[in-house]
Order: sequence, then structure tokens, then C-alpha cells
Amino acid sequence: TDLKTLVSQLLFDKNGRPVHRVAIMEQAQVVGIITQSDVLNYLDQHKSEIGPTIDAKIEDLGLYDPKKGVVTVTSDTVAMDAFQKMFKDGLSCVGIVDNEGVMVGNLSVSDLRGLNADRFSNLTYGVSKFLKIAKALSRPYATVLNSRLNNLRALAMKQGGTFKELLDLVVKNRVHRAYVIDDKCKPVAIITLSDILKHLSEA
Repeated sequence: TDLKTLVSQLLFDKNGRPVHRVAIMEQAQVVGIITQSDVLNYLDQHKSEIGPTIDAKIEDLGLYDPKKGVVTVTSDTVAMDAFQKMFKDGLSCVGIVDNEGVMVGNLSVSDLRGLNADRFSNLTYGVSKFLKIAKALSRPYATVLNSRLNNLRALAMKQGGTFKELLDLVVKNRVHRAYVIDDKCKPVAIITLSDILKHLSEA
């Protein structure tokens, strides 16, 4: 199966909605799982198969709509309020900004992983403290707030970046999305793994 067929037929349903995991069956037994991250890891190791797209700018590829913007909360927003906002708006994440709108981090539903009854009170803290506690508890890939762009590479890339840079960012840092920021480090868009794979399936 070629790469385009794999992406278009396995990782998207008949209505074009992304499928995050696909079971591999053999004699009615599940013998493996293919995830979006697995496909991107493969792409990262076989960049030559992507063609000219690899060096194209993300804006030229139409990977995001700058008019949509990014839903954000400030770093002192109570964590419970931030998660309620995500639930109400049907979001899997929100960007975290300082009082001047500068990108400083990311809060996602995965940050709730490992939150049991004994730790439920952590949701009453601001998102900054909530995430720092999450890291202290050693949850996998917990988000850490950063104050400078150089420390934010695991989450963001500047406008004008290439598809190769985007691929490197999400694969090497094992993230499910990349924020796009302007020259003032303010978030302008989010590119998800589904966005990347959908583009490749249609290219």
C-alpha cells in the first residue's frame, strides 16, 4: 500500500473525519495498532517520499486558517475553569498566554491523566501551578510553561516555517499539535496531526 492510500483509507473515515488509531487484524485477532504518530514517524524516516511538499511553507500548503485564531486562557486562569471552557467549546486543548497575549504553554485534556480523587483539588489552582504539579508527579509528556520562544520549541513554530520543520517538531517532541506564532510570539493558529495527514492524503 502506498503512503497516500494508507493515510486516506485507514486514517480517515468515509466522511473524511480523522481516525486516530487503526487495529491490524489477523485471523480475527488484533495483532497491532497503527496510530497517527506511527505514520508521522514513518514519514520522518522517509522524507524523500513526500516530494516537494517537504520544503514548502506551511502557509502555502494551507495547513491552517489564520481567520480561525486560537482559543486561549491566561496562565492564572483556574484549571477547572479552563477545562470547562474546553468542554463547552468542544476543544481538546487551549493555548496559554501571558497578560500581553504572548504564548507561554498549552493545556490539553491529556493533562487530566492520572488525576484521582486525592488530587482533584489541584483543579482549583491556576493552570500554571496545575501543570507544574503535573510535571512533579512525573506524568508522561506533561506540559511545562515557558517564558521564551527558545524554550517553547516543543509546542510552537513561527509563521513562514516549512513542512519539514513542522514534521520535525511534532515527531521529535511527541506532541499532537503545533502552535503557529507570529513575530511577537502570539498564537495565530494550531496545526494538528490530523491536519498534516489530511493534507498528505489529498496532495
